[in-house]
Amino acid sequence: MGSAFMDAMDIFEPAGIRFISVVHEQGAAHMAEVTLVLVANRVYV
Repeated sequence: MGSAFMDAMDIFEPAGIRFISVVHEQGAAHMAEVTLVLVANRVYV
């Protein structure tokens, strides 16, 4: 995470936003898709 994003990172947690760092955008897309399916089916992890 670059220093340009550090100020934004400081406000994520108090706002209830959980940041998950990923290695590649494709992995992030798969994670987002699974999250959508779980939330749509009301399965919370």
